[in-house]
Amino acid sequence: MPSTKSIYDIYKNEPGVQESLRTLRTNIQFSSIDKPIKTITVTSVAPGEGKTSASLMLGLAMAEAGKKTLLVEVDCRRPMLGTKLKLRPKYNWTQCLYNDIPVSNAIVPTILRDLYFMDVEPQMLRLTEVLNSNKFSAMLSKLCDEFDVVIFDTPPIGIFIETAVLANQTDGTVLVIKTGFNDIKEELDAIAQLEKANAHILGVVLNGMRYTSSKYSYYHYYNKSNKDEIVKIKGRKRRTRKPSAKS
Repeated sequence: MPSTKSIYDIYKNEPGVQESLRTLRTNIQFSSIDKPIKTITVTSVAPGEGKTSASLMLGLAMAEAGKKTLLVEVDCRRPMLGTKLKLRPKYNWTQCLYNDIPVSNAIVPTILRDLYFMDVEPQMLRLTEVLNSNKFSAMLSKLCDEFDVVIFDTPPIGIFIETAVLANQTDGTVLVIKTGFNDIKEELDAIAQLEKANAHILGVVLNGMRYTSSKYSYYHYYNKSNKDEIVKIKGRKRRTRKPSAKS
């Protein structure tokens, strides 16, 4: 599993990664004219599609642009952000809600400037109820006051309902799909579930697109108006061509 440093090196040294993530960052920033996108839910259809790496990469892109960015772990069943960041904070955000610990105590800096992290309680119970609580709403409001961007790494929308609950509360949602990993119907069902939750779908990120010269996966961005194109791309065999992000 890549460490923060190796992920940062991939981002800095692979032009395709930078291009794709900067395109995603730009599309997010300009997807709402009247209200800035500050809170973002990142999810996938199923486990193993790279949503945590995408969350971290997006966090890197935001921090690189000078945005004070917070990565928040929400996937209590498979919390991977802390592992990738090599961080295990003394407190997590669920402890703050249950024990009235100041939220600032659960926020820790990463090795990268302007990028911070807040963990979740592993295997916590009744996550849906917690995300629907007034205490969580109050915490979300505080985080928005302190940070320019807050990115939530959530459980797969195709399996767990709490992601839809959070997506309804955040300014936008990004769906990560690994090429050739799921059935097209499962992916469209995930989009439909987000739409049913009244989530603001910022776009779909296809993970697994590559340059012919690279061994690393690349992120290919589509906004929600490109649903037919997503189906068309997913219906093809994977090709080693340079992706051109569409907005």
